[in-house]
Amino acid sequence: MSNDDLETDLERGPEAISRALKAWRLATYERKKQEGLLYAEFRLRDPGMNSTELKHKLNASNELYPYIEAEVLAEAEYKRVEEKHLANKRRAGLRTAY
Repeated sequence: MSNDDLETDLERGPEAISRALKAWRLATYERKKQEGLLYAEFRLRDPGMNSTELKHKLNASNELYPYIEAEVLAEAEYKRVEEKHLANKRRAGLRTAY
């Protein structure tokens, strides 16, 4: 990696981290929203069901899978971008140390 590439990566790193964090938070919000809607739907179908049974039914439901997957992928992308930025900062520090 050349010095110019390192400098541009260091400049763009915080913005990329911010975008990845926003995507992760949005995915988390969408999952929680869908989970709440599904919880309400299950509650309406069977009002006598207790909260433990509802939680088990939510965990067994396949309707939340795409939202959970999107959240996990967004978290992984955030971690990847953050680690890349930290590695570039370490590399820049080593470059100036010698």
